[in-house]
Amino acid sequence: LVLNCEDVLLIRNRFNHQDGINFAVQALQNNPQMNQFAFGNAIESEESADRLCRSILAHPKIQELGLKCCNQDATFGYSMLKTPLS
Repeated sequence: LVLNCEDVLLIRNRFNHQDGINFAVQALQNNPQMNQFAFGNAIESEESADRLCRSILAHPKIQELGLKCCNQDATFGYSMLKTPLS
């Protein structure tokens, strides 16, 4: 999935959990010009959260990041946010 834009904001889309992660990871991997990324969809597992975080960390140009996907009930929410911020 190649998008020709600098900002990708995936907030409140109606993806099922895995499709949202897959779309986000593909957008991150295939768009090196992107400098802003936001994700606000549900994440169902720690593995999915880890996959998203690794894609964010591997991106060469992201300067602004918004993660609104960590609900308070998720046991992996804190660790997900901690990974890209550390």
